[in-house]
Amino acid sequence: MQKLEECKKGSEFFKFIVIMKKFHILTSSFHSLPLNVSHTDFHTMSYIVKSAEENPNGASMGDLARELQISPPAVSRAISSLENRGYVKRTTDINNRRSVTVTPTIEGITAMNEDRKFFEKITKKISAEMGEEKLNELEALLKQLYQTVNDTIKEELSHI
Repeated sequence: MQKLEECKKGSEFFKFIVIMKKFHILTSSFHSLPLNVSHTDFHTMSYIVKSAEENPNGASMGDLARELQISPPAVSRAISSLENRGYVKRTTDINNRRSVTVTPTIEGITAMNEDRKFFEKITKKISAEMGEEKLNELEALLKQLYQTVNDTIKEELSHI
């Protein structure tokens, strides 16, 4: 335990990761407010609505798992949660009982539209407070950080 504490004390990167995690949790909560769903449920719902725009038959459970990069049981839990709120509907193929597709309900689409309006309202206030120049600078720094971390990880993995 002492070594972990020493690592925490001397690591600027660790401090940065903690701040980023707190920021991620805070911004993730934006979407959970109007919809009253978990972060995973929100992303599942977003994909289902987007998918329905492209394919009115709905999204398959497998597509959801692949797209969201979560396990099939996690997808099933998210769908059950959304279904209980009346946001989505599951449909089982009568010719293949293992094939299940999910489509948004009118209530789900309405809830997502309300969420979108809420998110836009918050981001406009943040943009006004921060200013365009600072936001552009922050975006450039975050892109640079992402690229640096990604390149460093790839380089280190190539030595293993």
